Amino acid sequence: MSGLKQELGLAQGVGLLSTSLLGTGVFAVPALAALVAGNNSLWAWPALIVLVFPVAIVFAILGRHFPSAGGVAHFVGMAFGSPMARVTGWLFLSVIPVGLPAALHIAAGFGQAMFGWHGWQLLLAEFGTLALVWFIGSRGASSSANLQTIIAGLIVALIVAIWWAGDLKPNQIPFPAPADIELPALFAALSVMFWCFVGLEAFAHLASEFKSPERDFPRALMIGLLLAGSVYWACTVAVLHFDAYGAQMAAAASLPDIVVRLFGVQALWVACIIGYLACFASLNIYIQSFARLVWSQAQDRPDHYL
Repeated sequence: MSGLKQELGLAQGVGLLSTSLLGTGVFAVPALAALVAGNNSLWAWPALIVLVFPVAIVFAILGRHFPSAGGVAHFVGMAFGSPMARVTGWLFLSVIPVGLPAALHIAAGFGQAMFGWHGWQLLLAEFGTLALVWFIGSRGASSSANLQTIIAGLIVALIVAIWWAGDLKPNQIPFPAPADIELPALFAALSVMFWCFVGLEAFAHLASEFKSPERDFPRALMIGLLLAGSVYWACTVAVLHFDAYGAQMAAAASLPDIVVRLFGVQALWVACIIGYLACFASLNIYIQSFARLVWSQAQDRPDHYL
């Protein structure tokens, strides 16, 4: 591999970032936030976007001026030297043995919901997911971006369909008055929600593959952040409206439960497929990003045994 192709455009970047932020969280986190904060969670999403914006701006500026497959490790190396860059790279790679199995298990869980898979069947589904990630990754960043843009569209379409079929109107949104906001509940919701926006750092590894990184990378990052935040907020409105949350209900079952109520049990497979694709999109961008991190570090030490 002699280099990385510059083939990503603005729409593809938005699709990549928004799906990396939505990922495994879009089906579960709105219900978790509603459980810990109730109607206060409707204020928590805008507050979280405001809090994350400075971080996003920093990544946008760094990716615009110093695009690199090394991502955060590259930025750290520029500021503090190559030893700290290697430490940062290893810290990011240490996520793989912890996060990857969990995300695979969540993705395969939608197969369990659809087909009743257990044991070795779930294991085969997880290996199949990894094989699909490898196949798409071997075809370049544009293939991943095109697929994830489609997945982002499907997620948005599902939420729009829920709002339309549920006849949700702006005047029905149970926004607490500012004076009635319960700050402990708001902060509790923020602590649950924050991890949904951790995917910003993975996106930084793709900056060098934009056709015009100085123009499109910052725009894609900001638009993708706002799109993901809007989808999370719209999901939370639906979860609260249909009371699809509680200690006795699995968080990831909230949106499928709403879909079944509105469209019948025959529509459950639609929610499960979109849920699997959302998990797959998050897995895909993280694995592709980590692959670029390893590749970029290998450029500095090509003879290293690793």
